[in-house]
Amino acid sequence: MLSAADLAGRLAQDAEAVCRHYLSAGRRAGNYWLVGDVANNKGRSLYVHLAGPRAGRWTDAATGQFGDLLDLVRETCGLVDFRDVAEEARHFLSLPQPEPVSDLRGDASDASPVERPATERARRLFRMTQPLAGTLADIYAIDRCPSSGHREARPGLTRPASSRSALAPRRCCSPTISRP
Repeated sequence: MLSAADLAGRLAQDAEAVCRHYLSAGRRAGNYWLVGDVANNKGRSLYVHLAGPRAGRWTDAATGQFGDLLDLVRETCGLVDFRDVAEEARHFLSLPQPEPVSDLRGDASDASPVERPATERARRLFRMTQPLAGTLADIYAIDRCPSSGHREARPGLTRPASSRSALAPRRCCSPTISRP
């Protein structure tokens, strides 16, 4: 199965054909395809690079939108799901449909559940945390809001003398600025 970058690269190899199909109201001007916008209106604010290292990259100077030809297919066809965008791109390129994922996995009952990397990173970050009590952050919180009752909650907390200079000046949480 082709990745998104591979699909975008294949579309960029024939960027002019993609533009003629999806942006038919536009025209070629040198190494660019010019059209009004992604809705295929007449104009010249959207341009697509047709050749060179930036082939397939587009920018709409009026709106600031930009992207590759997969983004252009998504915008012109009004697609939301990437699966639909990839299917449309494969259809345009006359590529075969990918095999269903279930056929590639084999027997799902034998496979152990795969833990997502984001979940593992979150767990690792949580394990690295430490209690706030006695840290510089705790001292900073006490100095920042002495009237909040935080100090009373920790009557035995003593502030190291060396930490005084490293902390921000003492301020109270209640605003002292008069507002109209």
